[in-house]
Amino acid sequence: MPFGFTEEELDHFSMVLSASRLSTYLKETDNNQKLAMDLYLWQMKLCAAFSIPLHIFEISFRNTVAEAVANVHGNKWPWKEGFIQSIPRQKKYYCAQNDLRRKAKEHETTGSVVAGLRFAFWEKMLTNRHVKIWEEQFPIVFTGWNDRRPILDSVKYCREEAERIRKFRNRIAHHEPIFSRNLNTDYKRLIEMLNLINPAVGDWIRRVSTVEDILGERPDK
Repeated sequence: MPFGFTEEELDHFSMVLSASRLSTYLKETDNNQKLAMDLYLWQMKLCAAFSIPLHIFEISFRNTVAEAVANVHGNKWPWKEGFIQSIPRQKKYYCAQNDLRRKAKEHETTGSVVAGLRFAFWEKMLTNRHVKIWEEQFPIVFTGWNDRRPILDSVKYCREEAERIRKFRNRIAHHEPIFSRNLNTDYKRLIEMLNLINPAVGDWIRRVSTVEDILGERPDK
């Protein structure tokens, strides 16, 4: 899809997108309205391209962590009080234990609970609180793991990278500007995490993704 707007289209888009939203793009393009809109369009295309690896990562990450939990606590883990009590209860921003209890009441199958839990829940599973799970299960469920570092160091790395990906995903979901980020690093992080989960999936994403192509199409100043 080519870039470009007619003068009339520029006026209409400027009205519907709001001056405050466009000001970020105008600042980046030295108040060139046409270039600002080209940048806005480019970012929309890029966000759409990122949706594929983000989609696959989010689902595969939660399923991988859920598999590890089931291997240790059984397939009915969402209703096992012993496991539930092992989940942190901090109330600031997000309480993983409360989230699990709510979803376990709302759903009758483990799969539905897994799909309903917030992404932050799966992040919080990758902590030293669950060391017994990860010392056994990390090399099993993260099939691309071949690191010489101690397993718990890899668990920490995985949690931190997942958090960064979640925050990046949230910026896209909330239609916030991402053009000033190091987007090559964001994409590389996604691929590395997918390779850690399953190298074949990481390879497939690299083959079908258009992220790198669109990154090279950014409108110049």
